[in-house]
Amino acid sequence: MITKLYRGVIKFIKENYAILLFAIIIYILFTIHLPWSIYAPGGAIPIEERLSGDVIKGKGSLNLTYVTFIDGTIPSLLLAKILPHWDIVANKDITLEKENMQDVLKRDLIYLDESISNALNVAYTKANKEITIMNTKYYILYIVDEAKTSLKVGDEILSFDGHEFTGTEELNSYIGMLEVGTTIKFDVLRNGNMRTCDAEIVEINGAQKIGISISSINEYAKDPNVDYRPKEDESGPSGGLMIALAIYNALVDEDITQGLKISGTGTIDLDGNVGSIGGVKYKLRGAVSEKSDVFIVPHDNYEEAKKEKDANGYDIPIIEAFTFDQVLEELKNIAQ
Repeated sequence: MITKLYRGVIKFIKENYAILLFAIIIYILFTIHLPWSIYAPGGAIPIEERLSGDVIKGKGSLNLTYVTFIDGTIPSLLLAKILPHWDIVANKDITLEKENMQDVLKRDLIYLDESISNALNVAYTKANKEITIMNTKYYILYIVDEAKTSLKVGDEILSFDGHEFTGTEELNSYIGMLEVGTTIKFDVLRNGNMRTCDAEIVEINGAQKIGISISSINEYAKDPNVDYRPKEDESGPSGGLMIALAIYNALVDEDITQGLKISGTGTIDLDGNVGSIGGVKYKLRGAVSEKSDVFIVPHDNYEEAKKEKDANGYDIPIIEAFTFDQVLEELKNIAQ
């Protein structure tokens, strides 16, 4: 029986070897990931579609612009050599020495949650609506090469050496009282499971450190209640400004869009300051392709955006963003 089955398999392979070989080649081409990635122009996503709760709708729209990120397979890399505006970047240039792309993806998800948290705070505060911090979570963003630790990017810190973790100030003060070489134990949540991790105090730039960077994300009680729900494939902090503008517009009677399709990018902090982003040329091209009336870009990226606009002959006004308040004023003037 086994001999008969074996002969049948061999016969099938001999008769169909060309098709099987072709299938194997196609599988390899599209599934093996090489150490490069591709950045390409994205588009503009209406933020209103992702808002829920007590939303006041405007006549126009506020839109997130994004960069299309493509894994480096053989076909995609070949396409990037042919298609304009598709750029190849080495993965080692977007990760730290001891990191992998999974660390980058985890960090970008933390950045997204932080940007939404900041956007809510800014929008509610500027709209004079009630918002109260109910809880704060702390996540590890970066681990420097000098660190000696079992902590990982994405870990949620709960406590250290038996002390409840309430922010970096208390931790830094504690580290400052200990000698280099001392080990601190951290209780963390990783993928929903409790873990205890070690971090050894090392000397970095002449000071005691454990070599981690931490992000804090607030959870709020709000009245009225408006929430932003990202899609599963969304990540990174660069939508913060536009999310804040959209939430603000959903809270106030005044329509800041004035019927326009407004697209843009920029991080935002708790004080309403707008920060720089990456991939501005891809985001500007996405805004233009979606026929946006206005493009908002952080001050630090303005010259690059203006250069890209002039080089391609784009007919779109660009707002140079410094702060949330300043952008609101600019939007009032742009439609006049």
